Amino acid sequence: MKKICFFLFIIVLINVSSKFSFSQNKITDDTWNKFNFLIGDWEGETKGQPGEGKGYVNFKYDLDKNILIRKDHNEFPATSDRPAFNHDGILIVYMENSKTPDKAVYWDNEGHTIFYDINFSEDGKSIIFASKIIQGLPTQRLTYEMISENVINTRFELAMPNDPDKFTVHVEGKSKRITK
Repeated sequence: MKKICFFLFIIVLINVSSKFSFSQNKITDDTWNKFNFLIGDWEGETKGQPGEGKGYVNFKYDLDKNILIRKDHNEFPATSDRPAFNHDGILIVYMENSKTPDKAVYWDNEGHTIFYDINFSEDGKSIIFASKIIQGLPTQRLTYEMISENVINTRFELAMPNDPDKFTVHVEGKSKRITK
């Protein structure tokens, strides 16, 4: 009986470990190529629904290049309609059962959490993060467009639940790279 239990344990262990090892994504030099233009520290200005603001964003690889982390901070001065406020966010790009980074999750200090699928423009100059359509909630789209080696345009768009394919710009701005 002990031999049978031991044999069954070995079979289960091999099965579980083989499934785990096959689900691992092998990181190569090409894995993150489409994201490389974003790496570094950036400063810029934004315009949109919350008003005009200034901020910075940092993109860096982490966990032995298994993820890309974006941290951002934006400051919006007081207006006649509202007090000054800061907006902070973090975005983590990762691979989900893929050989290339294809998913991202975002959190901010306003309590938002957004799950994105990632697409790339044909010319390789834009990365488009698009949330899934969820009934009753706005759909979000975040686009990073390379203008030059040291300038990117960032655009965050929303589509209302009743028209999830009609996006309007919520915030947009250009940033200049300050360090690579």
